[in-house]
Amino acid sequence: MKRLIVYFHYDPLGQIDTACRVAVEAMAHYGEVFFISNGTLRPADRAWAASVTLTCRERENKGLDVGAYKEALAAIGRGRLARYDELVLMNFTLAGPVCSLASMFAAMEGRPELAFWGLTRHYAMKSRRFGGRSGEVPEHLQSHFLAVRAPLLHSEDFWQYWQRMPLPKSYEESIANHETRFTAHFANLGCRWDSYVDTQDLRDVFVNPIMACPRELLANRGCPFFKRRSFFTPYADELRRTDGTAAR
Repeated sequence: MKRLIVYFHYDPLGQIDTACRVAVEAMAHYGEVFFISNGTLRPADRAWAASVTLTCRERENKGLDVGAYKEALAAIGRGRLARYDELVLMNFTLAGPVCSLASMFAAMEGRPELAFWGLTRHYAMKSRRFGGRSGEVPEHLQSHFLAVRAPLLHSEDFWQYWQRMPLPKSYEESIANHETRFTAHFANLGCRWDSYVDTQDLRDVFVNPIMACPRELLANRGCPFFKRRSFFTPYADELRRTDGTAAR
């Protein structure tokens, strides 16, 4: 399978830290990497990215991940993208891998019925912050790792989705208008999807398993990545959303 990986990066100081480098180098074994950063990279970091990726692109820090992906897709173009069987949209909020990625890619290549897939999923919930006007957050694949396959990848529906997507002005807008809508949008068009990490038995306890029980996913469910935010989640979040455990 010929795969293109668009890796979105952001660092206010223009640094590409060890976690990003490990992830990019690991992913580069499974596809060509288009590295796009919201901001200006330091010379040494730019040189590193250019040495290990197909393309290294810097842009104005505008539109968060949606802006970066829109610009990357426009730069790649439909003609060039037509050479690939799968596009992975991945971002710097993941750290790892903690194991070989071979099992994940082999397992998902063994599921040709899927039009798109992701690493993990978030279950449905009500949220005025992330649910937009309706306040409803549907079950969805999380945007830190999304893989889109041909023929969906080369369809007019996929390109129109990105062309019509307004640039978010905040983290909340990015979640409400893209991350929580992508899965349902294409599922409603008849596209089949699934996550690599199986957490169906956890859905009644955790809406966001990769954040609620990362050790379980890493140790027992084959998840190769974890969220950086596991190390700096605000205390208020854990007090508000206890995921069935003692807040302390």
